[in-house]
Amino acid sequence: LCTEKSHVHEPTTKQDPHRPTNMMLWLIGLFLPAVLTSVHDCSVTLPHSKMFEPFVWHVNLDRLWSPLNVTCASHYYLGVGTGGKTNYSTRYDATSPNYQAWFGVYTLHHQQTHAMPTGKLMGELASLDQYAWLRAFTDPKKPHPAETPVFKPHHTHGVKGVIANVSLISAVDTGTNPPASNWEFYYPNSSWTGVVKSFQDAVVTFSFIGWPQPNTPYWNFAYFNGVNFTDTSGKFHSTLTPALFKTFESLVEGIKVTCP
Repeated sequence: LCTEKSHVHEPTTKQDPHRPTNMMLWLIGLFLPAVLTSVHDCSVTLPHSKMFEPFVWHVNLDRLWSPLNVTCASHYYLGVGTGGKTNYSTRYDATSPNYQAWFGVYTLHHQQTHAMPTGKLMGELASLDQYAWLRAFTDPKKPHPAETPVFKPHHTHGVKGVIANVSLISAVDTGTNPPASNWEFYYPNSSWTGVVKSFQDAVVTFSFIGWPQPNTPYWNFAYFNGVNFTDTSGKFHSTLTPALFKTFESLVEGIKVTCP
């Protein structure tokens, strides 16, 4: 709410051309609820998969993406837990196919264009998200897109959508002194030592499948990612295999987004 004192206007005998009429005020009131809604009013359900822990994390990315005029609610799964006394997400297990993987969906709104984000913009958004995540692990490396992503047409959720891969020159989030504040960020040093170096450089590839949210200016972008890295023995690894991508495509169809 505005805290500044409003100026008081004396009544005039002539209609101020810039002053709203009763009809204008009625129309504003009619559409006001729609104006006040946002991506954070949408409810999201992710399909269950044995690859992921059945707990959905929710993050407001408005402040992070405000320089690019985008508001966003992110909802995601982390890799399933390892079990045992030191239960932690297989996202942090450098020997697991789930290493560095997550699955989720961005529901976003470009507040200037109200249109579908371009591939270039999605690369910038993904870079900012990855950077914020790495900073939570005290890794100062700043990711950047390896190339400008190009969206291709893709039919999903009964509508015309888009699909693209966004590869970032980045780093893994496993290293010394992780922020073990809660399960989301916890892993023991044994999860990565002997396989990768602390916060080792890597190429993180996000696969995006996007579709418009009906009756809104919002877009949903499901994301799944893998990582390319070389382990300490010199062996190259690429976790985003064609089989894994097929699994991702099938999971996307199970995402349910409902907006007021």
